[in-house]
Amino acid sequence: MKCLWVLPLALHFRKSDRALMVFGVYVASNLALLAFSFVLFVSPYVFHLIGAREPGVPVKNYIDQSQGFVLIALVLLGLAAESLRGGRRNRAFPFCAVSAAFLANLAFVNVARTAFIYLPIMLTLLALRYVRGWPLLALFAGTCALTAGLLATSPNLQSKTSRLFNEIDSYRANAVFTVDGYPAGGAERLEFWRKSIGFVRSAPVLGHGTGSTKSLFAAAAAGHGGLTGLVVDNPHNQTLAVAIQW
Repeated sequence: MKCLWVLPLALHFRKSDRALMVFGVYVASNLALLAFSFVLFVSPYVFHLIGAREPGVPVKNYIDQSQGFVLIALVLLGLAAESLRGGRRNRAFPFCAVSAAFLANLAFVNVARTAFIYLPIMLTLLALRYVRGWPLLALFAGTCALTAGLLATSPNLQSKTSRLFNEIDSYRANAVFTVDGYPAGGAERLEFWRKSIGFVRSAPVLGHGTGSTKSLFAAAAAGHGGLTGLVVDNPHNQTLAVAIQW
């Protein structure tokens, strides 16, 4: 049902006179969350006081938080580019500064590893929209240099990338175990996605029917061990979850 509402809502707020108000409230709520995240990260007392389960994540989980922070950071960069294009440089700097604060939180506090996939893609699309020619190449070179610097200085990014490579090794070995005390979720997802793509290929037009996901995984896991023997009712990817069934 969530997927069905995306397009109607996007079309509605594209022409709504309340779109800026809705966006402003969303930015404000994320700014409050950003501030609380930094406080939680630097203060062990606050961390234990509210019973947080993850560094810098006061509510819900780091995946949802990362999605919100990435979206706001990129939209603010887009607004900065629009301001520069319109000759309003005094408005571009605050947009860039706030965007940098969100990106800094992702780099040094906590980030979902799926952001390693969608953040570069969205940054590339944003750059292609506003920059052309040699400045585009310079921007990409600067972004690559900045990324290398962040990887060299951020324990958060180093930990997440190290776990990711370890989990890829787990996937190749078809082994179920934990990495640094955490479940090897990356390895499990690779296996779920591999099977899901096979399910979609076997019924590419009409799908297998609503509620068929778990039975498909159960049939594919029969007689297997390790990652191949895991049975789930959700492939942990919204696109694949819809495609398998519909």
